[in-house]
Amino acid sequence: MLLKHLINFSQKAPNKIAYISENKTLTFKETIEYIEQVAIFLKGKGCKRNSKIIISADNSLEWVFFYFAIQYIHSIPVILGKFFSRKYIQSIIRENKIKFIITDKKTNQNFLKNTVNITTEEIRKKEFLKKNFSNILNYCNTSSSSTSEILFTSGSTSKPKGVILTKKNSFYIAKQISKFVKVKINHKELLLLPLSHSFGLGRLKSQIITGNSLIILKNMNNIGKFLLSIKQYKANGFGIVPSTLEMIKRIDISFLKEIKTFLRFIELGSEEINIKTVKWLLKSFPNTNIYHHYGMTEASRAIFLKYNKDNIKNNLIGNPSFYSKISILNKKKTICKLNEIGEIAIKGPFVMKGYINNKSINKFTNYGFLTGDYGYKDKKGNVFLLGRKDSLVKINGINISLKEIEECINKYPYIKETLCLLKRNDSQNKIIYAKIVCKKIFKIIDLINFMQKRIENYKIPEKFEIVKKLPRSESNKLLRTIN
Repeated sequence: MLLKHLINFSQKAPNKIAYISENKTLTFKETIEYIEQVAIFLKGKGCKRNSKIIISADNSLEWVFFYFAIQYIHSIPVILGKFFSRKYIQSIIRENKIKFIITDKKTNQNFLKNTVNITTEEIRKKEFLKKNFSNILNYCNTSSSSTSEILFTSGSTSKPKGVILTKKNSFYIAKQISKFVKVKINHKELLLLPLSHSFGLGRLKSQIITGNSLIILKNMNNIGKFLLSIKQYKANGFGIVPSTLEMIKRIDISFLKEIKTFLRFIELGSEEINIKTVKWLLKSFPNTNIYHHYGMTEASRAIFLKYNKDNIKNNLIGNPSFYSKISILNKKKTICKLNEIGEIAIKGPFVMKGYINNKSINKFTNYGFLTGDYGYKDKKGNVFLLGRKDSLVKINGINISLKEIEECINKYPYIKETLCLLKRNDSQNKIIYAKIVCKKIFKIIDLINFMQKRIENYKIPEKFEIVKKLPRSESNKLLRTIN
């Protein structure tokens, strides 16, 4: 369904700039030509109908080509973030019988045993024949309920979850974003977010509906380059996670004054935002629309909020989006009264089909997908978010299970028990903070070395505090997260 929109733009406005990356520009017509030829390339590699093909690569034009080319040949893109460890990638390959993986460069073959490793580098260097194809239209005739992609999220436990999205899901995700975040066809949007994340992928899908130009940055950790790119391209907007925004706040204000003359929209999401930062945004960019969304990979952009001076309230996340129905459920799974705290449930055509390998047990009710988030609704229909049922938190848009980290720390022989919390450091960035009760004195560096062999580096706490006993009041599930 989204590919059909891309085709339509290639026919109606073939010479309009669709994508810009690394000083290379592509029109909508050229984009379709590349997608078609990458599809032929994949078939030549042995990819067949219904093949599951992993994409684990950095943002690039080639990422976009592969994403659509896989769907074009009726295969299924399996999208993994670069933060997944080799152990998890191997597990995903084994459990789902995946034979193909796309990476930036060739990977150690012992790591990808019996798997065909295709690289974005191959496409970048390959000279394609300048020839048009028409078979791409066959893709558009397939069922809207067929699987569009499988997007892996870090999940609420240590094991990643594969979220199945249909073509219909993807279309409505894109449609509701474009209806709320008012991007115009002549706008240039800068993409700082990873395409492997539902936030970044949602921006790509929205761009296809709107027909604006998308500037794809490869190095997303370079904030300086990001800000210079806004100036270079006179970008009209971007999506960003609040933790990155906290870093931008410390940039010279004179630079920000320059870009605010052409900046028209900012979409925030994937984690909560500091109220002080919202006020700073509204003051610094008075002519820019500031949006915030709530959702997750399973139900992207379920709730939207357009900030103004009158709706900056603690825990307020906004109203249901155009195709979303939000219910607050009590323990009996019936609807709560106004202002009564319960679990947030989401219903709509954008909600996932399910998890791969049937991991959706107890996740759905008659009121939709159960999010695991606590909240309430007021009489105006505003939704307020209070915290999690479990130990799941988000840092830089990535789900992290504090329970998994606690279990890892507790395996260290000199640890009696642990409590992990989410805190803000002096720079207002979120960090993992661990309080530990010891059986015996040890060096923290030895504990860190122990953890590095068992979990990913981004899950290791930035700060450890040795205490005599854990403060039980802080272990309350609603207090694990921060405002």
